[in-house]
Amino acid sequence: MLRRPSPQPVTLDAQALVDELNRRLRADPAWREDTRFVVASGDGSVAAPTWQGPDSMKPVVARIVKSVIGEFEAEQPFLFDR
Repeated sequence: MLRRPSPQPVTLDAQALVDELNRRLRADPAWREDTRFVVASGDGSVAAPTWQGPDSMKPVVARIVKSVIGEFEAEQPFLFDR
């Protein structure tokens, strides 16, 4: 059987990726209102996607970020440890 090659990931800017991650987060049964994905920029650096919330939500955040690998990619890497 011939397999089709995987489609190339869609490149998104940081805000578009954050919007998609927040959409998936809000749809997740583990979602808490005090957790969200955001665009971090400071010290004149390039904007990068990251998250805000309690450390107890790290596993949920990691699962959601992993779910978009191969489907989307950001211009800047995701900043997991904020």
